[in-house]
Amino acid sequence: MVLGQIIKDDKMVEFKKRLKPHQLAKLPKILAVEDSEDENEDHDSKMNLQESTTTTEKRKRRRLKKGPENVFDRAVMQHNLLSVSRIYNRISFKGLGNLVGLTSSAVKIMPRTMIQENCLKASINQVKKLLTFMNSIDPSEDNVVANTNAIFRMEYISTRGGNHQSLTFEQTVLSGLAPDGGLYIPKQIPELPKDWETQWSKLTFTELALEIYSLFIPSEEISREELKELIERSYSTFRHPEIAPLKKLTENRYVVELWHGPTFAFKDVALQFLGNLFEFFLNRKNQRRPSKDIPAERITVVGATSGDTGSAAIYGLRGKKDISIFILHPKGRVSPIQEAQMTTVIDENVFNLAVKGTFDDCQDIVKSLFNDTTFNKSYRLGAINSINWARILAQIVYYFSTYYALRPTLKPNQTLQFVVPTGNFGDILAGFYAHKLGLPIGLNGQTPGLVIATNSNDILTRFWETGRYEKQASTEEEEIETTVQTAPVVGSSDGKQASDPKHGLVKETLSPAMDILVSSNFERLLFYLAHDTLTESTDSEEERIKTSQAKVQEWMIKLKTTGRFKVPNSTLQAARAIFGAGRVDDEQTKQTILRYFNGSQEVIQDAQRYVVDPHTAVGLFVAEKVLSENQKDEGTIVQAVLSTAHPAKFSEAVTQSIVQSTSPSEDFNFERDILPVQFQGLLDKPRKVIDVHGIDIILTKDVIIQNSPALDLSSHPNTSV
Repeated sequence: MVLGQIIKDDKMVEFKKRLKPHQLAKLPKILAVEDSEDENEDHDSKMNLQESTTTTEKRKRRRLKKGPENVFDRAVMQHNLLSVSRIYNRISFKGLGNLVGLTSSAVKIMPRTMIQENCLKASINQVKKLLTFMNSIDPSEDNVVANTNAIFRMEYISTRGGNHQSLTFEQTVLSGLAPDGGLYIPKQIPELPKDWETQWSKLTFTELALEIYSLFIPSEEISREELKELIERSYSTFRHPEIAPLKKLTENRYVVELWHGPTFAFKDVALQFLGNLFEFFLNRKNQRRPSKDIPAERITVVGATSGDTGSAAIYGLRGKKDISIFILHPKGRVSPIQEAQMTTVIDENVFNLAVKGTFDDCQDIVKSLFNDTTFNKSYRLGAINSINWARILAQIVYYFSTYYALRPTLKPNQTLQFVVPTGNFGDILAGFYAHKLGLPIGLNGQTPGLVIATNSNDILTRFWETGRYEKQASTEEEEIETTVQTAPVVGSSDGKQASDPKHGLVKETLSPAMDILVSSNFERLLFYLAHDTLTESTDSEEERIKTSQAKVQEWMIKLKTTGRFKVPNSTLQAARAIFGAGRVDDEQTKQTILRYFNGSQEVIQDAQRYVVDPHTAVGLFVAEKVLSENQKDEGTIVQAVLSTAHPAKFSEAVTQSIVQSTSPSEDFNFERDILPVQFQGLLDKPRKVIDVHGIDIILTKDVIIQNSPALDLSSHPNTSV
């Protein structure tokens, strides 16, 4: 049985145009087989029913060999079979391979439906043979099969479904936010190789990143070699060879240090990669221009920041060809180190605007720029905040690297639990995707594998307690009477919301990166919760996706109009099976910083001082609380607390916490004990910054116009970013 029998000729021609030369060279192996061979084979088998078992087995093996002879050829057949079918994406690779193992009605109906809808040029027997062959794949090749699954079929959709088109990975990265206001997610979760735990166990962080990224990034968009080079370049800027090393605190608690990148924050893990992705896609677009007379495409990244995202974005994009980045920050309202990290970068494509006002004022300026359709298109405004799918993808890797680092120490009765300081829900969402892929964390329904740690801005903790997602705490009957704030525009926010002067909805805390009103990435989780609890398992996958998107849209409308929505109990229970949650106030944060600085025996085994930033302190406090409230789990849980920033970035909070100590003041010296050498002298370096007095949209536009050439839209009529 061959592609020529199963797939229509015009579809084969169309598909072959997409293949590279080395891929086309492999096709003759399966195209050379004639239709008559299958017929002769069927006749031959009927005439020899009395043959010995040995002869029959040989014939069976020979019959299978008449299918594609390698993994790539099987992938080509699979892709063609699915792509020309109207039930495309209803059948996963696993489902296709196992179809003959289902009920007899399923075996009969699916191929017949394909033929009746004029999708296949084949008989039912021929399709059955294909399925039998697909089901005979050598398990040792499963890792390649999983990758070919991503090669041909990985697509991205909106959580809300207003835009029914699926996007490629490149389109998803360059778009940021969906036109319907939703966030992009993979249309389906790829499968890990069956022996991934063994096969990946010796990989370095960058090698592990290559395997995980390859599941979500089709090789026809970025080849494996190109992706490998991008990853190595992205993480060559990190100071620690392990990228995300572990610090052991006790037998059952570790800290994952995610701040060894250039700006000393966890956001470097994603933004170093995203910056290189932007550059890669633009370079390729510009190299493919039909004429060098056509101006090169560019991206103009514009964003507002209250601290870490701005510096991480700048360090990820500095010096990148055909990219300009403009970051607005409220003057005098970010920490001195954060401001210096941004404004001392003097690369030609980096521009800092210090706005005399609040973070909201910065955000209002950016919102106006994005809402100006002509300006937006002319300068190709781009997003680099955590709603961009590539940032979530990059963060999945350190969940796997942590698992591999701790797996040798886990006893048979122990399970791994991640505790994550959480504001905008991006960091812990990456852990959720790791769980969806198959990372063994927690005990479903008993011990959550992911624990959300919030400060006093606890919208997430309240959701896990009540099932109500609301901007302001209320009772079941209470209606929220408050003005709903406008949602941040794509590219404009790093998750932090300024306090509402009328309603005081956001509390200012010592852990400012978690001072949020609404967690934008939470919408992605809502899609999966709706899919798993509010759709019928008997429906097709396309129908389940549409139902889930409609439910997310309904919830988001309620949040915008009333400031709240409530999920059904089944949905809440599903969330609780995977996640736990806890909150921490500022006093508890300070006490935690102090205890670890003092090397208290109950929190750090070797009694050595360990300085943590306030966000990590929130995570540590919640981790301790989880075990103290569930003493039956003590000894069966090994916790990994994500440390999101170097303590030197939050000198005020750290100093304020440690000076409470009864130890002599000379025991603590911030510059000696905490300040990295990279920060020394940073405050004295020359600055490159433009002052903006209030909400001055005209001045901001002028800065962009003067420093980022507009794109000639007539030369790029069909290009969108």
